[in-house]
Amino acid sequence: VLARDTWLADDGIMWPSTAQLFLAPVTAPHEHDTKIGCWKNLYGLDMSRVLPTAKSMFLARPKYDYDLPAKDVLSDAPAVIANLDMHRVTVRDLEVISSTFTFHITKDGVIHGFGSWFDVSFTGIEGMFLCCRETSYRFLPTVWPMITTIDTIACGGVCGDG
Repeated sequence: VLARDTWLADDGIMWPSTAQLFLAPVTAPHEHDTKIGCWKNLYGLDMSRVLPTAKSMFLARPKYDYDLPAKDVLSDAPAVIANLDMHRVTVRDLEVISSTFTFHITKDGVIHGFGSWFDVSFTGIEGMFLCCRETSYRFLPTVWPMITTIDTIACGGVCGDG
């Protein structure tokens, strides 16, 4: 955005042209058990007193290196949390993204967090569509890894008791 504002001519072509940001509820039982659940019984020792600290440290930041398996996405339709026109978006628009959305949970599982990803499209002269790049869990891993914040959310039986 800063480079666009500095160097792109008024009639220039911006690539990527558009971007969509997505969010979906996910389950991550293996990740949760290996990072948090393991403290309940560590080599036969009850380390449950460490559990609150371990959980808060683990949940303090997104997991940028987590490859989300498609089977762990609990909704067939992710929420679109932003549609961005890259020719017009401002830095201020990107500082806080606010959206109202709902999820339709279609699989049983405990919601441990949310997976997020983006898709971008490239259009050419006269708006001709050239290509699209998707970074979701449905495609091969990219240099833009899945960002998933892991936490446990009670879903009152809607998601099953996972």
